[in-house]
Amino acid sequence: MPLKKYLTRTLLALCLVIGVWLLLSGITEQIAFSERTDGYVSAVGYYTDKEVYRDGRAGSRYQRHTSYVLVYTYNAGGVEYTARTDYGTGTLPEKGSEKLVLYDPEDPSKAVVTGTNASTVKIFIGLFFTLIPLAMLLILSAAGGRFGSLTFNLMDLAIGAVMVIIGGGAIYLIAGGFSLSELWMLAGSFGAIPILLIAAGVWLIGR
Repeated sequence: MPLKKYLTRTLLALCLVIGVWLLLSGITEQIAFSERTDGYVSAVGYYTDKEVYRDGRAGSRYQRHTSYVLVYTYNAGGVEYTARTDYGTGTLPEKGSEKLVLYDPEDPSKAVVTGTNASTVKIFIGLFFTLIPLAMLLILSAAGGRFGSLTFNLMDLAIGAVMVIIGGGAIYLIAGGFSLSELWMLAGSFGAIPILLIAAGVWLIGR
């Protein structure tokens, strides 16, 4: 095998290993999160404030954007409490916008904001680093004749599937779910980008 091809496959395999590790780590954390919040009671939280998660001015020239932790206020037993997201985001919702909050009925100050969290972010990144190298490795193998004569375009199928999953993951991370109205409220016209990505992926898979 030529050195260039060998290095390409090695780098793709390394990215694949990293992606699988991130994916499994995120899934494990999400399971632990679900177990920890089992028995929690739901309440409507209202976005009231933000706190700096990472100051873009203190970062490198490649990390100039500032990200924030979102603060939601909720009521439990007539008392007001606050819950914070456990990840940083550069997309800020409108003041007073609603989000479901889960809190411990025995200690209402212990609460989590539903939707996107640190583990789902890790799962999305893991999918990104798993699917793209896997698709590239499959395409390289098909080009080398490993799968014989295929009756469909493997490149279109692989790239289309990646686009659909990445687009869906982006919507979930931005909107905290798959609500298009929430996506529009938070991202505006930029929310069309993941939707177009999904549409292009479906077209590639179906053609």
